[in-house]
Amino acid sequence: MPDSPDYSKYLIGSVRFSLQDMGELAARLGSLSTFDRRGEVAFMETFMGGLGAWQTNASGTGGSVSLVANPTYRNPFAVKLITGSTASKNAQISKSIGVAELTSIGVEIFIAPTTLYDTIMLRLSAQFNSIEYTGELQIKNTPAIFQVVNSLSVSETVGAHGTLETTDGNYTPFKLVIDLSTAKYKRVIAAGQEIDVSTIAIQQSAGSDTNLIMATIRLTAESAANRVGYVAQCIITANEP
Repeated sequence: MPDSPDYSKYLIGSVRFSLQDMGELAARLGSLSTFDRRGEVAFMETFMGGLGAWQTNASGTGGSVSLVANPTYRNPFAVKLITGSTASKNAQISKSIGVAELTSIGVEIFIAPTTLYDTIMLRLSAQFNSIEYTGELQIKNTPAIFQVVNSLSVSETVGAHGTLETTDGNYTPFKLVIDLSTAKYKRVIAAGQEIDVSTIAIQQSAGSDTNLIMATIRLTAESAANRVGYVAQCIITANEP
């Protein structure tokens, strides 16, 4: 951190950053274009600690969720999703963290579908004061479009995309941001595009008394086959501008 050694227990409240400090930060975080810098990071997962903190599920014959050492995205590990060839034909991972207030929250992932697929789903839910708020981004393969699910549970098309990265070690970033205070979407960052979706309302339903945020990443196959995708990183943010 600026003006304080890495091992320091307390941080100095400085608003000045020397070139040396910023140079070290850049070296640690990598390219500025790697991921969206807006919002405060509430949770970041590189899967170096395994999948023990995640809920996993695979539906259908041959479906599985596992940690693999290759391919990687700036990290030694990634999550391999294999869809089942029967039933719902999907595989997914989910993560829950605490939430303290009604704010704008976001989730960003890095994913590489290495085979054909039907849908990559990125869902962000929050429970606050017994109300559950849910936003959902759907990346469709055919046709190659982005959709969000509105308050009436209808998928609205908000953009189109080209071919996603499908080779080992190459990932496409996606980010979904929703505003709990207005119960609307804010923006979607998808395959290099930033899309304003602030006029679309998110879903609301009765929730529990436990305040939390849940992010879910799901890969669904387009046919009765075992399709493969890799997830390399997940970032959950709060106080998104």
